[in-house]
Amino acid sequence: MSAAWKCMSCGNDLPSPRRSDMRYCGGRCRVAAHRIRKGEGQHARPTKKRGHTALKEQLMNTREQPAPGVTAQDIERWLDADRERLRRLEARRLPDAPDELLNAEIAMVQATIGQLEAELHFLAVERRQRAIKA
Repeated sequence: MSAAWKCMSCGNDLPSPRRSDMRYCGGRCRVAAHRIRKGEGQHARPTKKRGHTALKEQLMNTREQPAPGVTAQDIERWLDADRERLRRLEARRLPDAPDELLNAEIAMVQATIGQLEAELHFLAVERRQRAIKA
C-alpha cells in the first residue's frame, strides 16, 4: 500500500502522477507557503494544523532563552570576561590608523555583550514572573 502524499500547505492529497520532489498541490499553495515563510501574508487555510501553518504556530510559540542549565551567574561571568576583552581591544585601537579587522572584532564582542545582557534581562523577568505567580 502506498503512502498518501500530502500538500505541505493545505494538507490535501497531491495529484498523480507527480514528481518525487513535489511538495504543494498547486501554485496557490506554493505561493501561500512562500508568503508565510517571508512573513507577507496569512495561510490560505489557517484552521488546518498541517504543513507551514503548524510550523508557523510552533515558531510563534517558542521563545529565545538561554540554554538549559545556564545560570545568571554563568552569564555574569561570561559578561565580565567579554567586557574585559572589549577593554583590551579598545586599548589597542589607534586613533589615526583605522584597523578594519580590529574594528570587526570589537563589533563582534559588543554584539556578544548585548546578547548576554539580553539573556540576563530575560532571566530576571522570568524570575519576577515566577515570583508573582507563586
